[in-house]
Amino acid sequence: MPASLQNLVVHIGSHKSGTTSIQDFCSENHELLTSKGIFYPAGLCTNYPRQHSDVARLLNSGDVDAVRVLLTTAVEKANSCGAHTVFMSGEDLCTLQANAVKTFTQLCDQHFESRKFIFVVRGRSDYLMSLYKHNMRYGAQITESTFIKNYTFSPKNALETWKHNFSELCDVILYDDHKDKLISAFFDRVFGFQVEADKVSNASLDMLMLHIYNTFLKNWDSHDVEKIIWDVGIKHKSKMNFELESLITKELACSVPDGDWYIEELKDPEALLRTQKKQMTHDPLEVCDKMLSLFHLLRDHFERERCKPSELTSKNRSKVARTRYKTQNLNCDFTLNNRPQEESMINFLRTVSTRFHERAEPLPPLHGKTHEELVEILTSDTVECAGIPKWPDEDTQRAFAGNAGAALVRSTQAFIDALDRGGAFERKNWKALEFGCGWGRIASVMLTRGTADQLDLCDAWQSSLDIAASCGLKNQMFKVSELTQPGEIPSNRYEFAYAMSIFTHLDRASFEHNIAALMNSLKSQGNMFFTVRFQTYIDALIATNAIDANSRLEDGFWHVTHPGQKHFGKTAVSADYIERIGAVHGEVRYLGLAAHEQHLYCITKA
Repeated sequence: MPASLQNLVVHIGSHKSGTTSIQDFCSENHELLTSKGIFYPAGLCTNYPRQHSDVARLLNSGDVDAVRVLLTTAVEKANSCGAHTVFMSGEDLCTLQANAVKTFTQLCDQHFESRKFIFVVRGRSDYLMSLYKHNMRYGAQITESTFIKNYTFSPKNALETWKHNFSELCDVILYDDHKDKLISAFFDRVFGFQVEADKVSNASLDMLMLHIYNTFLKNWDSHDVEKIIWDVGIKHKSKMNFELESLITKELACSVPDGDWYIEELKDPEALLRTQKKQMTHDPLEVCDKMLSLFHLLRDHFERERCKPSELTSKNRSKVARTRYKTQNLNCDFTLNNRPQEESMINFLRTVSTRFHERAEPLPPLHGKTHEELVEILTSDTVECAGIPKWPDEDTQRAFAGNAGAALVRSTQAFIDALDRGGAFERKNWKALEFGCGWGRIASVMLTRGTADQLDLCDAWQSSLDIAASCGLKNQMFKVSELTQPGEIPSNRYEFAYAMSIFTHLDRASFEHNIAALMNSLKSQGNMFFTVRFQTYIDALIATNAIDANSRLEDGFWHVTHPGQKHFGKTAVSADYIERIGAVHGEVRYLGLAAHEQHLYCITKA
């Protein structure tokens, strides 16, 4: 029988939200925490012993036994201290996919009576800029476009994944409200006692220093260069804020969807979307003094270490390190080495050329539009945009989707963001199909990701297609049968297909038949995205006396046909059923909640 304990509290991040400060405080205040019945297992993990992100690495690699050992060790040590709660903290934990969180939960259940997680979130603009600076400082050379291209993290999705798979018990803390006294606010909120702490563990370089480091010094990195940067920062402590930083911040913020940052668990769900205006001030004389100090020290260093470019290359060729530089948001392979200046200039020119061509490509019609702008463009009678469809009246919107206006735009954005996280838009110039398009609400917002000719629409009801056409959608549209017939949907044509709230209504025969038809429409390695409902949907209907109290899944499937319909009604399935029928066609992935009672799955064609 494994050792057990009463409570587990897990701080899952996110990055750039004071996590290191919290972890350092816990590691340095063992006696204080244990006196409150809380055990923080510093030194539990070999990598980064002051925190527990290594648990995420082990879960992702499938090393379940290693995680089991870590938990057992933590509980045994906690018991020896007389603690009733184990507190763990690791910012990489918020990046785990649903299956990894489920595995972690199963392991935790062997030791703990209750589970709770803490999620500290930071405003979108400041978070993205802080993360971009982090990658400028600690990764290989990076441009804004590379950062944006590889960014994948969604705080909304992370929160839903942990709530659905670990525990509904959670505290969501807004970093921006407490950043000056984060540690004391954190312990007061989570554990109900006050601590005296104002130590900040990480401080970032100003934008000018980071650009010098990213552009020049990464090609000549060494411990001596790191010390020079540190010494200059200690000597010149005045804050230096530049207008360029605000421009880059705005560009980064516009590149990620609003829906990923709408957190209903916060008092103000839109708090993360608000931009805090920073005063861009610097003393030009202090800037010059700082640069003179920096380059004076660097010149002395390079004079001492001087060698010919060819010698430098030969010296370092055997030391080139292929690493996987992996933060919560960037997964990029980098080759790190000290290159001669000539090669650096060639690479710099290549980067500029690549960036120019990336920006030269035509953008989707609604690219970069904020939530508020989309609401105005799609629903307002006073705003007209050539070639952009208009949504129908709100009664029609509600009849199809159960919601209307700004709220429906936001939920549609959230679904498209979920498609993005599932890899829908990875292929350039993708071609896709929406199965069950209704009046075109998703198709209209898909103009943030592509053009109308990239997305075909189909529906079993001609009346829906007629409304879509009257709204001004320019996509290729065609009617299909409820039980699709051969030739209605093209074969091997699409990079991906999706169906939102369609398979939540189909009987078993049409469910399985139409899954097969859509998989047939995909190219090799194409993705089929669709939503389903689980047993919780049946339970909710029973609770409102909408269906018979004895209703239950049979062989993983439940369906009640609507009056006057042949295949259409209310449907719920089990996860095992989806795994079973999906495995026939390819790899099955669970992507989390796309909306209330809408669980998103993806099948990748074998």
